[in-house]
Amino acid sequence: MKVSDQPACTGCPLREAVPHADFVPPKMGAGLRLAIGMNPGSHEVAHRPVPEPFVGPSGALLNIGYAKVGVRRTDVTVANVCQCRIPFHKNLFPTDEDAAQFIEPLAARQALRHCWNAYVVPLLRARRWERVDLLGAPALEYGTGKRGIKPAPRKACWAGTQLPLLDAPELGDVAVATMHPAFLMREADFMPLFYTDLRRPLGAPPERYTLQATPADIIFANK
Repeated sequence: MKVSDQPACTGCPLREAVPHADFVPPKMGAGLRLAIGMNPGSHEVAHRPVPEPFVGPSGALLNIGYAKVGVRRTDVTVANVCQCRIPFHKNLFPTDEDAAQFIEPLAARQALRHCWNAYVVPLLRARRWERVDLLGAPALEYGTGKRGIKPAPRKACWAGTQLPLLDAPELGDVAVATMHPAFLMREADFMPLFYTDLRRPLGAPPERYTLQATPADIIFANK
């Protein structure tokens, strides 16, 4: 599947710059949980009978995360901020520095906005989602307008926080951001926080006193 064959991609700067880019559509699940990642990789493009998001190594790690928190993977709808992959020997997000040889940075930002509006916004409004997992910084930014997902001293960290969606405020605070599985494969020390974010219940948490804080308690208390 190529972006040049997708009517909704008409007018997208990335389609104009790389018409032979591979296209991977969202995959609908049976439940009311939605996960939004960054963009498909080579495994997603090669999946048969049709290309599908999160079927490569990142998808395997996401499956483990959902299994640990008692969520059936088949109940989760999966999509990306960008539904296409630039044909290159390594996976490139459109705004990556190496992607500039294919598309200019400003055009890349415009392409991401086009893809979000064309595919993700209709998806957000397709069901009464009970929870939306924003996987990675781009999903956090386009979904909520916030920046800062990796815990770091003196920097904003929105990981694990309930947030409203800019394009579906009627759903309430159902979005929870966490780190992308691809990042966790490089930084395994953050895996416990990833599981905590996926497990974190929505709604006001009960009042409690923590006598011995965990790393997650410290991070979220200092946001």
